[in-house]
Amino acid sequence: MEMEDKKDLLCRLSRALGVRSSGFLWGFGVSVLLYVYGQVDDFDEIDIVVSREGVRFATSALASLGPAAQQALPLLGGDADFYRSYRIDGVLVHLMSGLRVRTGRREYAYRFDHRSIPHILKIGNEELPYTTLEEWKYLYELTQGHGSELMSLNSLFEETGMIFKELYHRMQGGRYL
Repeated sequence: MEMEDKKDLLCRLSRALGVRSSGFLWGFGVSVLLYVYGQVDDFDEIDIVVSREGVRFATSALASLGPAAQQALPLLGGDADFYRSYRIDGVLVHLMSGLRVRTGRREYAYRFDHRSIPHILKIGNEELPYTTLEEWKYLYELTQGHGSELMSLNSLFEETGMIFKELYHRMQGGRYL
């Protein structure tokens, strides 16, 4: 799939989920963020994080765009209250809510709230909500198997510094279950 088609897919997903009118919080995850920030030239999958109250609406919206697909949670060592993948126009779209990461005997709960979506970026006239690279960096630091993504994030932050450093620090003081 060409990049313009993928950008169109992001806009279609955003319209289906509703940026401001849906009544629940959601945002695109790290795979698209790495592209937006110029760390990769392409993306093969799309991660979407959604609040618990938006799961039912989001699953219906994504199911109207493509069939559910059997896929493992992309965050190794992680679990979620809800996780489902869809194949939409040949691209895997992962929908997740209530993300948790096991670290030894403890479990870290990703606090996904309004602070987790500090910016809306545009593609054409479409406004798309994004999570933060800083939060994903911390989640990847807790897990194994994401060395290349973590290296990309570290490289970007060495060049630019963290934009949302307070969210990274909030993650460090996070919620262990």
